[in-house]
Amino acid sequence: MDINELIIGAQSADKHTREVAETQLLQWCDSDASQVFKALANVALQHEAFLESRQFALLSLRKLITMYWSPGFESYRSTSNVEVDVKDFIREVLLKLCLNDNENTKIKNGASYCIVQISAVDFPDQWPQLLTVIYDAISHQHSLNAMSLLNEIYDDVVSEEMFFEGGIGLATMEIVFKVLNTETSTLIAKIAALKLLKACLLQMSSHNEYDEASRKSFVSQCLATSLQILGQLLTLNFGNVDVISQLKFKSIIYENLVFIKNDFSRKHFSSELQKQFKIMAIQDLENVTHINANVETTESEPLLETVHDCSIYIVEFLTSVCTLQFSVEEMNKIITSLTILCQLSSETREIWTSDFNTFVSKETGLAASYNVRDQANEFFTSLPNPQLSLIFKVVSSDIEHSTCNYSTLESLLYLLQCILLNDDEITGENIDQSLQILIKTLENILVSQEIPELILARAILTIPRVLDKFIDALPDIKPLTSAFLAKSLNLALKSDKELIKSATLIAFTYYCYFAELDSVLGPEVCSKTQEKVIRIINQVSSDAEEDTNGALMEVLSQVISYNPKEPHSRKEILQAEFHLVFTISSEDPANVQVVVQSQECLEKLLDNINMDNYKNYIELCLPSFINVLDSNNANNYRYSPLLSLVLEFITVFLKKKPNDGFLPDEINQYLFEPLAKVLA
Repeated sequence: MDINELIIGAQSADKHTREVAETQLLQWCDSDASQVFKALANVALQHEAFLESRQFALLSLRKLITMYWSPGFESYRSTSNVEVDVKDFIREVLLKLCLNDNENTKIKNGASYCIVQISAVDFPDQWPQLLTVIYDAISHQHSLNAMSLLNEIYDDVVSEEMFFEGGIGLATMEIVFKVLNTETSTLIAKIAALKLLKACLLQMSSHNEYDEASRKSFVSQCLATSLQILGQLLTLNFGNVDVISQLKFKSIIYENLVFIKNDFSRKHFSSELQKQFKIMAIQDLENVTHINANVETTESEPLLETVHDCSIYIVEFLTSVCTLQFSVEEMNKIITSLTILCQLSSETREIWTSDFNTFVSKETGLAASYNVRDQANEFFTSLPNPQLSLIFKVVSSDIEHSTCNYSTLESLLYLLQCILLNDDEITGENIDQSLQILIKTLENILVSQEIPELILARAILTIPRVLDKFIDALPDIKPLTSAFLAKSLNLALKSDKELIKSATLIAFTYYCYFAELDSVLGPEVCSKTQEKVIRIINQVSSDAEEDTNGALMEVLSQVISYNPKEPHSRKEILQAEFHLVFTISSEDPANVQVVVQSQECLEKLLDNINMDNYKNYIELCLPSFINVLDSNNANNYRYSPLLSLVLEFITVFLKKKPNDGFLPDEINQYLFEPLAKVLA
């Protein structure tokens, strides 16, 4: 057979031609795997051949290796074995393709994948020289491809025993240190070496106090050398190298430092050494902030992304050493930097104001993204006193003097939220004065006519955090809580901005967390507050999506918690609550949070209910339940989110039957037959 004709046929647009070629290739392999492997490898080597053909040859090898190379693969066919000399040839070809810096990236990646596959079954017994070849390429040419390949081998092949007992760990660490210490090695090579260092650190982190002395000594020496080199690398100046590469270099250094700090014994990273790195980290944070402040919005997005990634790694390191003493000057530098770095981009502002659902996802912690704001939150919530009290006073003062700079003000209010979430108590001189000024500033924001909606939303979210944190320090906490909650709700009802409404609903859950609203507000005001919250939920529910639906159900659950105990009180509120439970949950029945919260809401609504009201709610809900059950009859009651939700609701109704009677006849009469069909 002609391998080139088979490759052309296997890439044909015609399905029949393609299937015939693939079948012939497998048949050929079943009869003579060695010949096929050699032919495919030769095609991959031919630079004059079409790139698509070379790619296909490597993709075919990738598939066929698992079928004909070794019984170590689950899909091994045992119809034809690849001969030993052919295996040697294949390994040599793959390494040649992978380690050639001038080779096409797709070819290098394809060869790399095959090497990792083969090494999983052949290394070290059948392929003892593999790492020697890779080490030579790294040592003599500072090959990026070799370091990348070695990283992949570490991920998939190198075991703990190989690393410690087989000499692989020692050899790799020596190569890594050599590249990092060599002045002539490029920044890109050093970045690759730092990634390889992380892979080695991962292996070393598996050791424990019960390991033998030689292993402990090896880890200790490697960590000491690593910290020394990482410190030296942070002082290097690459003036002629592009900013993105420099930032990536800093990022991987701090990533390794965080790993050493968090995953190894404290004895390996002394407090004195941590202080030295802390000083460098604060300086680097200032430098990154300067770059961020001078990046034009029209510039490439990769630079902004790299700036933010680097910021996250630096702040993560500062978080890991936050128990160290920070001077006032250092704290001021950190706050100044984070105030700038945490400012919302114009893109984020546009997204949040045009779609409040994205804002809700982020504020409720359900968004998949992780940015410098999230890491700043980790830093501030981890700080112990006296640093915590210091930064509270600094940020509060900055807020007072930034009311006209909206971008800065929103960022500072966010940082204040993070500070207030810290579990430690905020104390110290002039705290009461700072607190009173802060409360007055927040009050002024609420009544201002010019404040943009994002600032107003952030202030609404911050206020209950302030009241919660200083609940014991504020003598007028009850009237303050009542006044701020009322102002927030009234603002939301008057506003046509869904962002303001959703922020107010989230803030309502914060109020419920620290205050017993029925006691703070009194029965009448509490009922009016329930009505207002229900109105706001109704106003946003039609445009709510995904995470927002879950958030609305959580708010509704809090509202229901303040229902009066008297069964006949406030029927209009009860009906509105029932209506929202069913409408919101039916809009998003596949949402796990919605389903769980809606069941919780329904159970609360049915608590201590009398039989008359129970029958009323049965009459209200039963028709829609039966409609859903009947509509699923056509598909033999196959699973659907809505059907599952209705069955859960029926279960709640049955469990929460009043204690003063049997199940109403309506349930037996109308539900028994549909439920029997579901179970049939």
